[in-house]
Amino acid sequence: MATLGRGLDALLVRKKNSSAAIEGDGSVTEVPIGNVDVNPHQPRRDFDEEQLQSLADSIAQYGILQPLVVTKQGSRYELIAGERRLRAAQLAGLLTVPIVIRSADEHTKVALALIENIQRVDLNPIELAFAYKRLFDEFHMTHQDIGKRLGKSRPVISNTLRFLSLPQSIQDALREGKITEVIGRTILSLPTEHERIAFFERVIEKKFSGREAQRELDRTTVRPHSRKVRDTALLAKEEELRGRFGTRVTINKVGQHGTISLAFYSEDEYRTLVQRLMDA
Repeated sequence: MATLGRGLDALLVRKKNSSAAIEGDGSVTEVPIGNVDVNPHQPRRDFDEEQLQSLADSIAQYGILQPLVVTKQGSRYELIAGERRLRAAQLAGLLTVPIVIRSADEHTKVALALIENIQRVDLNPIELAFAYKRLFDEFHMTHQDIGKRLGKSRPVISNTLRFLSLPQSIQDALREGKITEVIGRTILSLPTEHERIAFFERVIEKKFSGREAQRELDRTTVRPHSRKVRDTALLAKEEELRGRFGTRVTINKVGQHGTISLAFYSEDEYRTLVQRLMDA
Protein backbone atom coordinates (compact mmCIF):
# COMPACT_ATOMS: atom_id res chain seq x y z
CA MET A 1 0.00 0.00 0.00
CA ALA A 2 1.76 3.12 -1.26
CA THR A 3 0.57 5.54 1.41
CA LEU A 4 1.90 3.43 4.26
CA GLY A 5 5.43 4.57 3.42
CA ARG A 6 4.51 8.16 4.30
CA GLY A 7 4.12 7.36 7.98
CA LEU A 8 1.34 7.57 10.54
CA ASP A 9 0.13 11.02 9.47
CA ALA A 10 -0.88 9.62 6.08
CA LEU A 11 -3.44 7.37 7.79
CA LEU A 12 -4.89 9.87 10.25
CA VAL A 13 -8.36 11.17 9.49
CA ARG A 14 -9.47 14.24 11.45
CA LYS A 15 -13.01 14.93 12.50
CA LYS A 16 -13.18 17.73 9.95
CA ASN A 17 -13.35 17.09 6.23
CA SER A 18 -9.98 17.18 4.46
CA SER A 19 -8.86 16.75 0.88
CA ALA A 20 -8.97 13.16 -0.30
CA ALA A 21 -5.98 11.29 -1.64
CA ILE A 22 -5.93 10.18 -5.24
CA GLU A 23 -8.64 7.55 -5.56
CA GLY A 24 -7.67 4.24 -7.10
CA ASP A 25 -7.18 0.58 -6.37
CA GLY A 26 -4.76 0.37 -3.45
CA SER A 27 -4.75 4.12 -2.67
CA VAL A 28 -6.30 5.73 0.40
CA THR A 29 -9.21 8.11 -0.18
CA GLU A 30 -11.98 9.64 1.94
CA VAL A 31 -15.64 9.09 1.08
CA PRO A 32 -18.93 10.04 2.76
CA ILE A 33 -19.62 7.56 5.53
CA GLY A 34 -23.19 7.05 4.28
CA ASN A 35 -21.83 5.67 0.98
CA VAL A 36 -20.24 2.63 2.65
CA ASP A 37 -22.36 -0.50 3.06
CA VAL A 38 -21.62 -3.39 5.39
CA ASN A 39 -20.45 -6.69 3.97
CA PRO A 40 -22.96 -9.57 4.17
CA HIS A 41 -20.00 -11.98 4.28
CA GLN A 42 -18.63 -10.47 7.50
CA PRO A 43 -18.04 -13.37 9.95
CA ARG A 44 -18.56 -11.26 13.07
CA ARG A 45 -22.14 -11.19 14.28
CA ASP A 46 -21.71 -9.92 17.85
CA PHE A 47 -20.31 -6.47 18.64
CA ASP A 48 -19.61 -5.53 22.25
CA GLU A 49 -21.38 -2.21 22.78
CA GLU A 50 -19.01 -1.02 25.49
CA GLN A 51 -15.92 -1.78 23.39
CA LEU A 52 -17.57 -0.18 20.36
CA GLN A 53 -18.24 3.01 22.33
CA SER A 54 -14.65 3.03 23.57
CA LEU A 55 -13.40 2.79 19.98
CA ALA A 56 -15.84 5.54 18.94
CA ASP A 57 -14.42 7.81 21.66
CA SER A 58 -10.90 7.14 20.41
CA ILE A 59 -11.90 7.79 16.79
CA ALA A 60 -13.64 11.02 17.79
CA GLN A 61 -10.37 12.23 19.32
CA TYR A 62 -7.72 10.82 16.99
CA GLY A 63 -9.53 9.73 13.83
CA ILE A 64 -9.33 6.35 12.09
CA LEU A 65 -5.76 5.06 12.00
CA GLN A 66 -6.38 2.23 9.53
CA PRO A 67 -8.46 2.61 6.34
CA LEU A 68 -11.48 0.45 5.63
CA VAL A 69 -11.01 -2.08 2.83
CA VAL A 70 -13.84 -1.92 0.26
CA THR A 71 -14.94 -2.79 -3.25
CA LYS A 72 -16.69 -0.29 -5.51
CA GLN A 73 -20.38 -0.96 -6.18
CA GLY A 74 -21.51 1.71 -8.64
CA SER A 75 -21.56 4.98 -6.70
CA ARG A 76 -21.33 3.12 -3.38
CA TYR A 77 -18.75 0.99 -1.57
CA GLU A 78 -19.06 -2.39 0.12
CA LEU A 79 -16.85 -3.39 3.03
CA ILE A 80 -14.41 -6.23 2.78
CA ALA A 81 -12.89 -5.49 6.20
CA GLY A 82 -13.51 -2.84 8.86
CA GLU A 83 -17.14 -3.08 9.99
CA ARG A 84 -16.20 -2.46 13.63
CA ARG A 85 -14.36 0.72 12.65
CA LEU A 86 -17.29 1.79 10.45
CA ARG A 87 -19.80 1.29 13.27
CA ALA A 88 -17.58 3.17 15.71
CA ALA A 89 -17.11 6.02 13.18
CA GLN A 90 -20.88 6.29 12.86
CA LEU A 91 -21.18 6.52 16.65
CA ALA A 92 -18.45 9.19 16.69
CA GLY A 93 -20.35 11.26 14.12
CA LEU A 94 -17.68 11.24 11.40
CA LEU A 95 -18.80 12.59 8.03
CA THR A 96 -16.15 10.77 6.02
CA VAL A 97 -14.04 7.65 6.41
CA PRO A 98 -10.75 6.57 4.79
CA ILE A 99 -10.98 3.64 2.39
CA VAL A 100 -8.77 1.47 0.25
CA ILE A 101 -10.50 0.16 -2.88
CA ARG A 102 -9.83 -3.36 -4.05
CA SER A 103 -11.10 -4.96 -7.23
CA ALA A 104 -12.70 -8.30 -6.47
CA ASP A 105 -15.35 -10.49 -8.02
CA GLU A 106 -18.04 -11.89 -5.71
CA HIS A 107 -16.28 -15.19 -5.09
CA THR A 108 -12.92 -13.61 -4.30
CA LYS A 109 -14.62 -10.96 -2.18
CA VAL A 110 -16.05 -13.62 0.12
CA ALA A 111 -12.61 -15.14 0.67
CA LEU A 112 -11.03 -11.73 1.26
CA ALA A 113 -13.75 -10.75 3.72
CA LEU A 114 -13.35 -13.94 5.69
CA ILE A 115 -9.56 -14.01 5.76
CA GLU A 116 -9.08 -10.30 6.46
CA ASN A 117 -11.71 -10.22 9.20
CA ILE A 118 -10.32 -13.36 10.84
CA GLN A 119 -6.88 -11.73 10.91
CA ARG A 120 -8.02 -8.28 12.03
CA VAL A 121 -10.71 -8.79 14.68
CA ASP A 122 -11.08 -10.71 17.89
CA LEU A 123 -13.78 -13.16 16.85
CA ASN A 124 -15.34 -15.48 19.40
CA PRO A 125 -14.69 -19.24 18.94
CA ILE A 126 -18.03 -19.91 17.20
CA GLU A 127 -17.60 -17.01 14.77
CA LEU A 128 -14.14 -18.33 13.98
CA ALA A 129 -15.47 -21.85 13.48
CA PHE A 130 -18.14 -20.66 11.03
CA ALA A 131 -15.55 -18.58 9.16
CA TYR A 132 -13.21 -21.59 8.86
CA LYS A 133 -16.13 -23.77 7.76
CA ARG A 134 -16.98 -21.38 4.93
CA LEU A 135 -13.39 -21.43 3.71
CA PHE A 136 -13.50 -25.24 3.87
CA ASP A 137 -16.93 -25.69 2.27
CA GLU A 138 -17.01 -22.90 -0.32
CA PHE A 139 -13.34 -22.64 -1.30
CA HIS A 140 -12.37 -26.26 -0.78
CA MET A 141 -9.43 -25.25 1.40
CA THR A 142 -8.08 -28.02 3.63
CA HIS A 143 -7.52 -27.43 7.32
CA GLN A 144 -3.81 -27.26 6.52
CA ASP A 145 -4.39 -24.62 3.79
CA ILE A 146 -6.53 -22.48 6.11
CA GLY A 147 -3.87 -22.70 8.81
CA LYS A 148 -1.13 -21.59 6.41
CA ARG A 149 -3.15 -18.60 5.20
CA LEU A 150 -3.88 -17.49 8.77
CA GLY A 151 -0.60 -18.38 10.45
CA LYS A 152 -2.17 -21.08 12.61
CA SER A 153 -1.47 -24.79 12.97
CA ARG A 154 -3.75 -27.39 11.38
CA PRO A 155 -4.82 -28.80 14.78
CA VAL A 156 -5.93 -25.31 15.86
CA ILE A 157 -8.18 -25.05 12.78
CA SER A 158 -9.54 -28.59 13.21
CA ASN A 159 -10.20 -28.17 16.92
CA THR A 160 -11.97 -24.85 16.39
CA LEU A 161 -14.22 -26.40 13.73
CA ARG A 162 -15.15 -29.15 16.17
CA PHE A 163 -16.93 -26.54 18.33
CA LEU A 164 -19.72 -26.64 15.72
CA SER A 165 -20.47 -30.23 16.73
CA LEU A 166 -21.38 -29.12 20.26
CA PRO A 167 -25.05 -28.77 21.30
CA GLN A 168 -26.48 -25.32 20.58
CA SER A 169 -26.64 -24.31 24.25
CA ILE A 170 -22.88 -24.88 24.60
CA GLN A 171 -22.16 -23.05 21.34
CA ASP A 172 -24.18 -20.09 22.68
CA ALA A 173 -22.16 -20.13 25.91
CA LEU A 174 -18.91 -20.04 23.93
CA ARG A 175 -20.23 -17.22 21.75
CA GLU A 176 -21.30 -15.19 24.76
CA GLY A 177 -18.11 -15.81 26.74
CA LYS A 178 -19.83 -17.78 29.50
CA ILE A 179 -17.26 -20.56 29.06
CA THR A 180 -13.73 -20.43 27.69
CA GLU A 181 -12.23 -22.25 24.71
CA VAL A 182 -10.34 -24.47 27.17
CA ILE A 183 -13.61 -25.58 28.74
CA GLY A 184 -15.14 -26.01 25.28
CA ARG A 185 -12.31 -28.35 24.28
CA THR A 186 -12.69 -30.26 27.54
CA ILE A 187 -16.40 -30.77 26.84
CA LEU A 188 -15.56 -31.91 23.29
CA SER A 189 -13.55 -34.80 24.70
CA LEU A 190 -16.77 -36.41 25.97
CA PRO A 191 -18.20 -38.89 23.45
CA THR A 192 -21.97 -38.30 23.63
CA GLU A 193 -24.25 -35.27 23.53
CA HIS A 194 -25.89 -36.31 26.80
CA GLU A 195 -22.53 -36.41 28.59
CA ARG A 196 -21.49 -33.09 27.08
CA ILE A 197 -24.66 -31.30 28.20
CA ALA A 198 -24.52 -32.83 31.68
CA PHE A 199 -20.88 -31.84 32.13
CA PHE A 200 -21.54 -28.34 30.73
CA GLU A 201 -24.35 -27.81 33.24
CA ARG A 202 -22.02 -28.91 36.05
CA VAL A 203 -19.33 -26.49 34.85
CA ILE A 204 -21.84 -23.60 34.83
CA GLU A 205 -23.26 -24.55 38.24
CA LYS A 206 -19.83 -24.88 39.90
CA LYS A 207 -18.27 -21.98 37.93
CA PHE A 208 -15.25 -24.11 37.07
CA SER A 209 -12.15 -22.58 35.53
CA GLY A 210 -10.58 -24.36 32.57
CA ARG A 211 -8.11 -26.22 34.78
CA GLU A 212 -10.82 -27.16 37.28
CA ALA A 213 -13.02 -28.46 34.47
CA GLN A 214 -10.19 -30.67 33.17
CA ARG A 215 -9.49 -32.02 36.67
CA GLU A 216 -13.20 -32.74 37.16
CA LEU A 217 -13.32 -34.58 33.84
CA ASP A 218 -10.24 -36.65 34.68
CA ARG A 219 -11.75 -37.50 38.07
CA THR A 220 -15.15 -38.53 36.76
CA THR A 221 -13.91 -40.56 33.81
CA VAL A 222 -12.07 -43.03 36.04
CA ARG A 223 -13.76 -46.41 35.62
CA PRO A 224 -16.28 -47.04 38.46
CA HIS A 225 -14.69 -50.33 39.55
CA SER A 226 -11.28 -48.68 39.91
CA ARG A 227 -10.45 -47.13 43.27
CA LYS A 228 -7.18 -45.63 42.04
CA VAL A 229 -6.68 -42.04 41.01
CA ARG A 230 -5.10 -41.85 37.56
CA ASP A 231 -1.31 -41.53 37.46
CA THR A 232 -0.39 -37.85 37.21
CA ALA A 233 2.57 -38.74 34.97
CA LEU A 234 0.19 -40.40 32.51
CA LEU A 235 -2.14 -37.40 32.62
CA ALA A 236 0.80 -35.09 31.88
CA LYS A 237 1.89 -37.30 28.97
CA GLU A 238 -1.67 -37.31 27.60
CA GLU A 239 -1.70 -33.51 27.75
CA GLU A 240 1.67 -33.34 25.98
CA LEU A 241 0.47 -35.65 23.20
CA ARG A 242 -2.84 -33.78 23.00
CA GLY A 243 -0.90 -30.60 22.27
CA ARG A 244 1.26 -32.33 19.66
CA PHE A 245 -1.53 -34.04 17.75
CA GLY A 246 -4.33 -31.56 18.41
CA THR A 247 -6.83 -34.18 19.53
CA ARG A 248 -7.87 -36.21 22.57
CA VAL A 249 -5.25 -38.77 23.60
CA THR A 250 -5.93 -41.55 26.11
CA ILE A 251 -3.21 -43.72 27.64
CA ASN A 252 -4.17 -46.97 29.35
CA LYS A 253 -1.12 -48.54 30.98
CA VAL A 254 -0.87 -51.53 33.31
CA GLY A 255 2.66 -52.48 34.24
CA GLN A 256 4.72 -52.52 31.06
CA HIS A 257 1.74 -53.01 28.74
CA GLY A 258 -1.09 -50.81 27.49
CA THR A 259 -2.52 -48.76 24.66
CA ILE A 260 -2.40 -45.17 23.40
CA SER A 261 -5.60 -43.98 21.68
CA LEU A 262 -5.90 -40.90 19.47
CA ALA A 263 -9.39 -39.60 18.64
CA PHE A 264 -10.42 -38.15 15.27
CA TYR A 265 -13.71 -36.51 14.32
CA SER A 266 -13.63 -36.19 10.54
CA GLU A 267 -12.14 -37.88 7.50
CA ASP A 268 -9.68 -35.01 7.14
CA GLU A 269 -8.49 -35.41 10.75
CA TYR A 270 -8.16 -39.19 10.24
CA ARG A 271 -5.95 -38.79 7.15
CA THR A 272 -3.83 -36.13 8.85
CA LEU A 273 -3.31 -38.22 11.99
CA VAL A 274 -2.33 -41.29 9.94
CA GLN A 275 0.17 -39.24 7.92
CA ARG A 276 1.69 -37.66 11.03
CA LEU A 277 2.06 -41.06 12.68
CA MET A 278 3.71 -42.48 9.53
CA ASP A 279 6.10 -39.51 9.41
CA ALA A 280 7.00 -39.78 13.11
